[in-house]
Amino acid sequence: MLFRFFVVLLLLTSQIGFSQVKFENFDDLQALLTAAKTRNKLIFVQTKSDNCNQCNDVARTGLSSTKLREKYAQNFISVEIDSKSKIYGQLLEKTGLRGLPPSTFFDAEGALIYQFAMTTSAEMKYLEVADEAIANAKNPASKEFEMKYKNGNRDKAFLKKYIEYKLSVEQEADKLVDEYIDQHTIGDLSTIDNVKFLMSTAPALDSKARKIMYVLLPEKTVDSLFRALPLSERVKINNQIIDKTTRIAVRQKNVVLANRLSSFVAGTYDSDWEKANFFNQITMLNFFNAIKDTPNYLQRAEPFAEYTLMRYSPDSLLKKEEIARTRSLERSRAEVKKEGRVEIAYASFYNRYANELNNIAFNFLTYSNDLEKLAKALKWSKRALEINEELAMDKSRKKNPYMMDTYAQLLFKLGQKEEAIKWQTDVIETAKLWKADTTKFEETLEKMKK
Repeated sequence: MLFRFFVVLLLLTSQIGFSQVKFENFDDLQALLTAAKTRNKLIFVQTKSDNCNQCNDVARTGLSSTKLREKYAQNFISVEIDSKSKIYGQLLEKTGLRGLPPSTFFDAEGALIYQFAMTTSAEMKYLEVADEAIANAKNPASKEFEMKYKNGNRDKAFLKKYIEYKLSVEQEADKLVDEYIDQHTIGDLSTIDNVKFLMSTAPALDSKARKIMYVLLPEKTVDSLFRALPLSERVKINNQIIDKTTRIAVRQKNVVLANRLSSFVAGTYDSDWEKANFFNQITMLNFFNAIKDTPNYLQRAEPFAEYTLMRYSPDSLLKKEEIARTRSLERSRAEVKKEGRVEIAYASFYNRYANELNNIAFNFLTYSNDLEKLAKALKWSKRALEINEELAMDKSRKKNPYMMDTYAQLLFKLGQKEEAIKWQTDVIETAKLWKADTTKFEETLEKMKK
């Protein structure tokens, strides 16, 4: 089956500057497009996460360098928005997208030219995606396809080429895929090649394309075709399906679709019941948190923290991590033999226990005033710190300022003011070592001292 890779890349850079890409403010999309046309610039849209402050800080770090600031200032008008902003909704309406990934690039007409569905602290990655966006904007094929489409060309062959082009430049093509399907009869589509083509578009779980795939061919046949793809392609498609479906479920507040998604995510781990159960529950928790359904979130989060995340000691998790790392390396070597050159990467699974304990503890801090529950959250927060210290692959990051901040704020809310101030002071010093933004940490410390 497929393997789930997470989209927040905590990549370290050897040197981080203190300047940053300059973000401008506009009242609406029309004002932004007018400015882009007047100044002959492309548009860079950075969408902040509603429920992952660390993701936002990671992106802020990646976008913090003099070289990056100069490149983006020369080529783009840059804006930073969130899912509640007016421009966000207008972009969805204009492009037909169901949600925006962290980084999106548009031309001065508002046409999508590139998407980057990750946050990373790696400056070079943001330089690379900027170059990709600039190249796509200059590509005459893009304008040619767009013009023919606007003029009403819905020829089957044209739509297929347009879809293939969009996929080649990392753009979603879901609307085009639906039109492509509508131009065919079931008989026309009932070929292995067409099913493989639809599969390559990474259709969301509720999409017309996904439904039609399983009408055209038996489920076992479709799954067999999928497993025959190279590992890297399977991973990419799988991640795109999860990303698209997540955005749709959250936007629609669709609990049924979220449950389907959690089952799909669990299924990508095949016979690894531990990861399947872990990510099944995480998917639903993230969904309820994203749609601000606090009662359902708290009800599910407490037993997950108590009986799954607190189940193993940090030492036990370290042993499990070492075994998992060895097995991952063996699988990667097997893929190299099978498929030739394969990128070998390892993402720690068991350190996720620390991350999720911290997330849940922070949300209890935010949503609850029940002293008994806050005391539990303090216990979860402490365990998160212990696990991170034991499992951190980068030894310079054994102390995590975000986790420490959660612990300090819980201490304060539970009335342990002096201890909280000591911890929060350490949070700021640790954040400086990480080159992270300390503004919010400093504001918290000032509130504690009052």
